[in-house]
Amino acid sequence: MIVRALALISVLVLSACSSLVDRIVPEPPDVSLVGIELVKASLLQQTFNLTLNLKNPNDQSLAIRDTEFSAIINGSEFASGVSTQPITLPPFGESTVSVRVNSGLMKILDNLSRLSSENGLKYTLEGSVKIDGIPVRIPFTRSGTLLR
Repeated sequence: MIVRALALISVLVLSACSSLVDRIVPEPPDVSLVGIELVKASLLQQTFNLTLNLKNPNDQSLAIRDTEFSAIINGSEFASGVSTQPITLPPFGESTVSVRVNSGLMKILDNLSRLSSENGLKYTLEGSVKIDGIPVRIPFTRSGTLLR
């Protein structure tokens, strides 16, 4: 009888710890690329606005302080950026953010022939977010296709 009670208590404590960990370190937002706009072009450097959509998969709000990421388009590194625009995502909610990034001429030339693909742009976003109240950055990776 005592063994069963101890086993039951152990199961309850472990499930409570699991819930507590989920509350302390939430799932990262689902980040997807929804737009690319050329802002400025010079011979050696181009500036783009990348529009990112962030979805909260958690049942609690996420107060995001900043987002760091790298964008890989059609298998080649395209650009990296940081958004310091604070965003609060409600539980299971979403929001968009525009991030200005710079890309060098060689990266653009490498991607130029693939940018006009009728099948869209295949991308991977890798990065992390800093969330208020969480002592560590939460990493994310997302692959998808940006259609015209």
